[in-house]
Amino acid sequence: MAPTLSLVDTVPARDEFDFELTPARQELRRLGLALTEARAELDAASKPISRLQAAIDELASTEAELARERTADDVALADWLVAGAEAPRPQPSKATLAAEQRLAQASRDGAAARAALPDAQARAQEAAARARELADARQDALLRAAGEAAASYCRGVWLPTLLASVKQMVPVAALRDELLTIGNATDSRTALAVAATISDLMKETRSQAVCPHDAGAGRRFLIRLGDEPTAEIGDE
Repeated sequence: MAPTLSLVDTVPARDEFDFELTPARQELRRLGLALTEARAELDAASKPISRLQAAIDELASTEAELARERTADDVALADWLVAGAEAPRPQPSKATLAAEQRLAQASRDGAAARAALPDAQARAQEAAARARELADARQDALLRAAGEAAASYCRGVWLPTLLASVKQMVPVAALRDELLTIGNATDSRTALAVAATISDLMKETRSQAVCPHDAGAGRRFLIRLGDEPTAEIGDE
């Protein structure tokens, strides 16, 4: 049976990243550029909608204003009629006439905006869908690149450190084993007691090798990796 390769076995070590990005990192960089372009296109596609909606809102606002002014004119006309209609007939107010003039232009603008709005919204929706698709693909590439970075870190940084640590333990472990051999061979209680003491010391030493957990380190690395696909774990 062929040996099974883990992610650690198949990803280049840390120093190999200096020359070529891994596939996921290449994809992350490509998708990041594409997403930036897509978001710019979405922003450009959204601006006409705001302008068209402003014209439609202006029409609604002008219609409401004219309705209020005409209501006031009707009240004045009703008062004139109640008073016997002897005074000169009330004319539309200046505010009413101004609102009517604004409405004429707002009606043309609003009608044109309503006609153009569906196409503008459709273009913006297409741009938004593309941006979402690219964002999802970029997130997937980011996660895969993070896995490659972890494999590189394990091979290039953590494993050598662990090996060095284990190497430092070898002499004292060998001494303990030799004392156990002597104690078992000669029935030496002293040798066995010292061997037990060494075992306890080794356990105590390992238990003291504790570093504070940085809960935010993973999140910060993902942010750095998303900003720059060459980022490595531990570069902070």
